[in-house]
Amino acid sequence: MYYATDSKIYAMLYSTETPVFELRYSVPAGEEITTLQVYRQADYPFRSEGWDPPYNATNNKQLIMSTYGTEGKVYILPMINAGVGNIDVANIKTFNGFDRITAITTQL
Repeated sequence: MYYATDSKIYAMLYSTETPVFELRYSVPAGEEITTLQVYRQADYPFRSEGWDPPYNATNNKQLIMSTYGTEGKVYILPMINAGVGNIDVANIKTFNGFDRITAITTQL
């Protein structure tokens, strides 16, 4: 499970009775996280088996985060080990030029 503060993403790990919280990502100074979610295709998990095309390889394997500072930005954060919540920082993609983003959804 992931959760976010204004500027940081944490992973909550349940390997024992007591959860452990570990920092996974900090946004650049001056930005505030406005949304954070796991990427899921619009029809997940209801697509019929054998549907062509199958789900994207990134389905349930990346986070979508938006921030706001002087402009709105969308970040795609690939997860490299969902079991411990690691983020592939070297391969994060950023899209900018938005106003404040308050919700993100996928569509077919």
